[in-house]
Amino acid sequence: MRHRRPVLVLLVLLLATATHAAPAAKRVMTRPAMADSASVVAMLAGVTNGACPYEGVATGGQPSEAHLVSLRKAGYTTVLDLRMPEEPRGMDEAAAAKRAGLAYETLPFVATTLDDSVFTRFRTIMRTRGKGVFVHCASANRVNAVLVPWLVLDRGWSQERAFALARTNGLRSPEMEAKARDYLTRQAGKR
Repeated sequence: MRHRRPVLVLLVLLLATATHAAPAAKRVMTRPAMADSASVVAMLAGVTNGACPYEGVATGGQPSEAHLVSLRKAGYTTVLDLRMPEEPRGMDEAAAAKRAGLAYETLPFVATTLDDSVFTRFRTIMRTRGKGVFVHCASANRVNAVLVPWLVLDRGWSQERAFALARTNGLRSPEMEAKARDYLTRQAGKR
């Protein structure tokens, strides 16, 4: 009988420790699990050409503040805005992203300013940020122009597959498509 009491005390202590440790471990997790592609596309309802072309990467036209909140809840951490500063957004997007708990970055360009520096900076941002990036412009045209070289050069996709996806998800500008193809040709020559 004497030996049972220390064992019982030890079991009570272990159970108490386990019970109190679980909530503390739960609090440490600050990033929600990444939502699957179909869920992300559903939450982007109302965003022009809203898509999830690659795991952890969502794309589309101008989001609302509600979309930003939903993306954060789905595990996204960054908004990358490709629109020019003077383009209307219907909100202070930087402030809305901050309220939603998202980092906000800009890489503004239009067809006439799309050059190697834009493609290279986009690829750098995507490599640095990893998963959890929502990239947008007004209609997803610019998004898909810069997405193609990243998919081909950094993710190993074929050009045919990347351009087909880009056209499906909003690439409409022959000029921007040509610039993406030219960039890919020159980058292939550097390898």
